[in-house]
Amino acid sequence: KMFNNEIGDGDSNKNEANDAGEAQSKDDDEDKDKLLPTAGNGAEMPNYSWTQTIQELELRVPLKANFKVRTRDLFVDIQKKHLKVGLKGHPLIIDGELEHEIKIEETTWMLEDGKNLVISIDKVNKMEWWSRLVMTDPPISY
Repeated sequence: KMFNNEIGDGDSNKNEANDAGEAQSKDDDEDKDKLLPTAGNGAEMPNYSWTQTIQELELRVPLKANFKVRTRDLFVDIQKKHLKVGLKGHPLIIDGELEHEIKIEETTWMLEDGKNLVISIDKVNKMEWWSRLVMTDPPISY
């Protein structure tokens, strides 16, 4: 019964708790279509995953190819507010408008083990968390 003491003196806090519960359920309704962020403040999507710090974003794209991919097999088009990624001769894996602007000159990509494309994206606004990578993704909740 020690936890009762933490709540307060009984009935006086009941209405406050109910009000808080109602406010919480309204927030839950707004968040129900949002994804829970991963440990890296990003999201796991069907064809890629991303994480972020307040300054940059890391995008990981597993390349589902039946051959060892080389950099020349990749199509990567990075614009200030648009990203296209894929294997040449195949449908694009990502083709979308980015949620916020990025610094193209500071954004780099590399092929990891011939299996994963890793793109390090430098944010223009270094004081802003992204809720999604591209506008067609469902947002994550904070």
